[in-house]
Order: sequence, then C-alpha cells, then structure tokens
Amino acid sequence: MLAERLLKAHGSAETAAPPPLFKAREIPRYAPRTGDIVQVRHRQWLVEEVAPPPELGHATRVRMVCLDDDNAGRVLEVLWELELAPRCWQPETHGLGTVTRVDPPGTLARTYTP
Repeated sequence: MLAERLLKAHGSAETAAPPPLFKAREIPRYAPRTGDIVQVRHRQWLVEEVAPPPELGHATRVRMVCLDDDNAGRVLEVLWELELAPRCWQPETHGLGTVTRVDPPGTLARTYTP
C-alpha cells in the first residue's frame, strides 16, 4: 500500500506494488516451534508462542523468554524472518552438546561464601 502511494506521488508510470517479500501463509519449518530453544541477538531463548503471518507478505511473530543467567525471564517478540542469523536448536535432534570436562568439586566451594 505504501509502495503504491510512493510510486504515485513520484509520478512513475509503473504504479504496481512490488511482490511481497514473504509468500507463505503457514509457518515455514525454518521458523521455530513452541518449546524450541533458539539463539537470537547473541542470547538463548525458549519459544513460548509462534504466530503465523496474518496475510501474504507478512512475517512470523515469535514470542520467547530469555534463558541466559544475566537476563533470565525477559520476554522478547521478534519477526523471525527479519532477524539477523537466528538459529533454532531442537534438543531431540541436536542434543544438548557434548561434555568436554567436569569441574572439580571444590570449584563452586571456593566461590561460595555464606
């Protein structure tokens, strides 16, 4: 709509709007599902809700809560297709990572002071 108005105001002979950026009405698989763990904006998040695009040309809205210790519980809503390099982790397919070492028992004891 805005593109059409701008083209008309410019006086361009071509007044047809450009094709929409996002063409799917259903949620594509590269978008996360509720319960997925994602990495967005250099933080890990738990996906609480995924809203499909309301109409052709719109993006998927994802509501999530932060899992990082320094920002736990913070809620964020994003348009998934517009985020820069979002990653989706599904523990059932990717696992939770590999354990490379275990801290010695005294590590936490030294840092804890009642």
